[in-house]
Amino acid sequence: MKTKWFSKLFGTRSPVTNTDSGEKLFEWDRKFFTLLEINTLLTADGNPILNLREKFLSDDVNMHEGGKADHRMCVVRSKFAILRLKLEVDIKDTLSRENRKIYIKGNRRYNKFALFLGDPDKNGIPLARITKLTAGLLTFDPNEYLVEIAPNFDTAFTIGVCGVIDQILTRYVNELESTRIAHS
Repeated sequence: MKTKWFSKLFGTRSPVTNTDSGEKLFEWDRKFFTLLEINTLLTADGNPILNLREKFLSDDVNMHEGGKADHRMCVVRSKFAILRLKLEVDIKDTLSRENRKIYIKGNRRYNKFALFLGDPDKNGIPLARITKLTAGLLTFDPNEYLVEIAPNFDTAFTIGVCGVIDQILTRYVNELESTRIAHS
Protein backbone atom coordinates (compact mmCIF):
# COMPACT_ATOMS: atom_id res chain seq x y z
CA MET A 1 0.00 0.00 0.00
CA LYS A 2 1.23 3.44 -0.78
CA THR A 3 -0.10 6.74 0.46
CA LYS A 4 1.08 10.27 -0.18
CA TRP A 5 1.23 12.42 2.94
CA PHE A 6 2.70 15.50 1.21
CA SER A 7 -0.63 17.28 1.26
CA LYS A 8 -0.60 17.74 5.04
CA LEU A 9 -0.17 21.49 4.87
CA PHE A 10 -3.15 22.05 2.62
CA GLY A 11 -5.66 19.58 3.99
CA THR A 12 -6.25 18.00 0.60
CA ARG A 13 -6.80 14.41 -0.46
CA SER A 14 -4.07 11.82 -0.90
CA PRO A 15 -4.55 8.37 -2.48
CA VAL A 16 -3.86 4.96 -0.95
CA THR A 17 -2.85 2.64 -3.75
CA ASN A 18 -1.95 -1.00 -4.21
CA THR A 19 1.78 -0.89 -5.02
CA ASP A 20 1.58 -4.03 -7.17
CA SER A 21 -1.22 -2.95 -9.51
CA GLY A 22 -1.26 0.82 -8.97
CA GLU A 23 -5.01 0.60 -8.32
CA LYS A 24 -6.42 3.31 -6.04
CA LEU A 25 -8.02 1.54 -3.07
CA PHE A 26 -8.80 4.42 -0.72
CA GLU A 27 -8.14 8.10 -0.26
CA TRP A 28 -7.26 10.14 2.84
CA ASP A 29 -8.96 13.50 3.28
CA ARG A 30 -6.81 15.35 5.80
CA LYS A 31 -7.80 18.57 7.55
CA PHE A 32 -5.22 20.44 9.59
CA PHE A 33 -6.68 23.91 9.94
CA THR A 34 -9.12 22.75 12.58
CA LEU A 35 -8.46 22.78 16.32
CA LEU A 36 -7.68 19.07 16.16
CA GLU A 37 -6.39 17.00 13.26
CA ILE A 38 -9.18 15.14 11.42
CA ASN A 39 -8.38 12.45 8.86
CA THR A 40 -11.17 10.78 6.89
CA LEU A 41 -10.62 7.55 4.96
CA LEU A 42 -12.68 7.53 1.77
CA THR A 43 -13.47 4.79 -0.74
CA ALA A 44 -11.92 5.12 -4.20
CA ASP A 45 -15.24 6.75 -5.21
CA GLY A 46 -15.01 9.37 -2.43
CA ASN A 47 -17.52 7.95 0.10
CA PRO A 48 -16.42 8.23 3.77
CA ILE A 49 -15.61 4.94 5.52
CA LEU A 50 -14.09 6.12 8.79
CA ASN A 51 -12.42 9.12 10.33
CA LEU A 52 -9.73 9.64 12.92
CA ARG A 53 -9.93 12.45 15.45
CA GLU A 54 -7.25 13.16 18.02
CA LYS A 55 -8.55 13.49 21.55
CA PHE A 56 -7.88 16.91 23.04
CA LEU A 57 -4.75 16.94 25.26
CA SER A 58 -4.28 13.19 24.81
CA ASP A 59 -2.31 10.71 22.73
CA ASP A 60 -5.51 8.73 22.13
CA VAL A 61 -7.33 8.79 18.79
CA ASN A 62 -11.09 8.31 18.26
CA MET A 63 -12.05 6.23 15.22
CA HIS A 64 -15.57 6.96 13.91
CA GLU A 65 -17.65 5.30 11.21
CA GLY A 66 -18.28 7.44 8.13
CA GLY A 67 -17.31 11.07 7.76
CA LYS A 68 -18.79 12.51 10.96
CA ALA A 69 -18.26 12.03 14.67
CA ASP A 70 -21.76 10.61 15.18
CA HIS A 71 -20.86 6.96 15.69
CA ARG A 72 -17.60 6.15 17.44
CA MET A 73 -16.25 2.72 16.49
CA CYS A 74 -13.43 2.69 19.00
CA VAL A 75 -10.74 4.63 20.81
CA VAL A 76 -7.13 3.78 20.02
CA ARG A 77 -5.28 4.14 23.32
CA SER A 78 -1.53 4.77 23.33
CA LYS A 79 0.74 3.01 25.77
CA PHE A 80 4.30 3.50 24.65
CA ALA A 81 7.85 3.70 25.85
CA ILE A 82 10.81 5.33 24.13
CA LEU A 83 11.06 2.92 21.18
CA ARG A 84 8.17 0.53 21.73
CA LEU A 85 4.65 1.38 20.66
CA LYS A 86 1.64 -0.39 22.11
CA LEU A 87 -1.90 0.56 21.21
CA GLU A 88 -5.10 -0.99 22.50
CA VAL A 89 -8.45 -0.92 20.75
CA ASP A 90 -11.75 -2.06 22.28
CA ILE A 91 -14.14 -2.71 19.42
CA LYS A 92 -17.44 -4.51 18.87
CA ASP A 93 -17.31 -7.40 16.38
CA THR A 94 -19.79 -6.53 13.62
CA LEU A 95 -20.80 -10.17 13.07
CA SER A 96 -21.03 -11.63 16.57
CA ARG A 97 -21.68 -8.26 18.33
CA GLU A 98 -19.15 -9.32 21.00
CA ASN A 99 -16.60 -6.90 22.43
CA ARG A 100 -13.09 -7.62 21.19
CA LYS A 101 -9.70 -6.23 22.08
CA ILE A 102 -7.17 -5.57 19.33
CA TYR A 103 -3.57 -4.88 20.25
CA ILE A 104 -1.10 -3.06 18.03
CA LYS A 105 2.52 -3.62 19.01
CA GLY A 106 5.54 -2.28 17.28
CA ASN A 107 8.98 -0.80 17.28
CA ARG A 108 9.38 2.85 16.29
CA ARG A 109 13.05 2.48 15.46
CA TYR A 110 12.40 -0.17 12.82
CA ASN A 111 8.90 1.09 11.90
CA LYS A 112 7.43 -2.41 12.19
CA PHE A 113 4.02 -3.02 13.74
CA ALA A 114 1.59 -5.90 14.13
CA LEU A 115 -2.13 -6.15 14.91
CA PHE A 116 -3.38 -8.97 17.12
CA LEU A 117 -6.80 -10.15 18.22
CA GLY A 118 -6.16 -10.58 21.93
CA ASP A 119 -2.97 -10.01 23.89
CA PRO A 120 0.05 -11.00 21.77
CA ASP A 121 1.90 -12.01 24.95
CA LYS A 122 -0.89 -14.53 25.63
CA ASN A 123 -1.20 -16.20 22.20
CA GLY A 124 -3.11 -13.40 20.46
CA ILE A 125 -4.10 -14.13 16.86
CA PRO A 126 -2.09 -12.14 14.27
CA LEU A 127 -4.34 -10.02 12.03
CA ALA A 128 -1.93 -7.80 10.10
CA ARG A 129 1.68 -6.69 9.79
CA ILE A 130 2.52 -3.09 8.95
CA THR A 131 5.95 -1.80 8.00
CA LYS A 132 6.51 1.88 7.29
CA LEU A 133 9.17 1.84 4.63
CA THR A 134 12.03 4.31 4.94
CA ALA A 135 14.70 5.58 2.58
CA GLY A 136 17.41 2.97 2.36
CA LEU A 137 15.18 0.00 3.16
CA LEU A 138 13.30 -0.88 -0.03
CA THR A 139 12.33 2.49 -1.43
CA PHE A 140 13.21 6.16 -1.37
CA ASP A 141 9.59 7.15 -0.77
CA PRO A 142 9.00 7.67 2.98
CA ASN A 143 5.24 7.60 2.42
CA GLU A 144 4.95 3.89 1.72
CA TYR A 145 3.65 1.19 3.99
CA LEU A 146 3.98 -2.52 3.39
CA VAL A 147 0.75 -3.97 4.75
CA GLU A 148 -0.02 -7.69 5.01
CA ILE A 149 -3.56 -8.48 6.14
CA ALA A 150 -4.92 -11.86 7.27
CA PRO A 151 -7.82 -13.27 5.20
CA ASN A 152 -11.27 -11.99 6.23
CA PHE A 153 -9.90 -9.07 8.22
CA ASP A 154 -11.07 -5.51 7.51
CA THR A 155 -8.72 -3.70 5.11
CA ALA A 156 -10.18 -0.24 5.80
CA PHE A 157 -9.73 -0.67 9.57
CA THR A 158 -6.09 -1.70 8.98
CA ILE A 159 -5.49 1.37 6.79
CA GLY A 160 -7.10 3.44 9.56
CA VAL A 161 -4.59 1.96 12.01
CA CYS A 162 -1.80 2.99 9.59
CA GLY A 163 -3.18 6.54 9.85
CA VAL A 164 -3.11 6.37 13.66
CA ILE A 165 0.46 5.03 13.63
CA ASP A 166 1.50 7.80 11.24
CA GLN A 167 -0.05 10.45 13.52
CA ILE A 168 1.79 9.04 16.53
CA LEU A 169 5.13 8.72 14.70
CA THR A 170 4.82 12.27 13.33
CA ARG A 171 4.05 13.60 16.81
CA TYR A 172 6.99 11.61 18.25
CA VAL A 173 9.44 12.99 15.65
CA ASN A 174 8.16 16.55 16.22
CA GLU A 175 8.63 16.16 19.98
CA LEU A 176 12.20 14.89 19.49
CA GLU A 177 12.96 17.83 17.18
CA SER A 178 11.55 20.41 19.63
CA THR A 179 13.51 18.81 22.51
CA ARG A 180 16.72 18.83 20.44
CA ILE A 181 16.21 22.49 19.45
CA ALA A 182 15.45 23.51 23.06
CA HIS A 183 18.69 21.88 24.28
CA SER A 184 20.91 23.46 21.64
